[in-house]
Amino acid sequence: MITKRTPARTGPSFSVSVDAVVPTEIQLNSLPSEAEELAPQLRGFSYVVVEELVAIVDPRTRKVEIVFPRWGQQ
Repeated sequence: MITKRTPARTGPSFSVSVDAVVPTEIQLNSLPSEAEELAPQLRGFSYVVVEELVAIVDPRTRKVEIVFPRWGQQ
């Protein structure tokens, strides 16, 4: 659902890992409402797609909370 909406960024300027901080020059995307319905605990979170990874980000702190493969399931 996320990867169909958002093209991947290439060449991240930050480490895509849990607890990393997304630089302010990288735009965060709001989670689709369908994703929030499937996972209500993620309501209010944002995301960024970098190469083959999706990072779920707390928009207040810009801290990465979850990382998973772009095309895989976890």
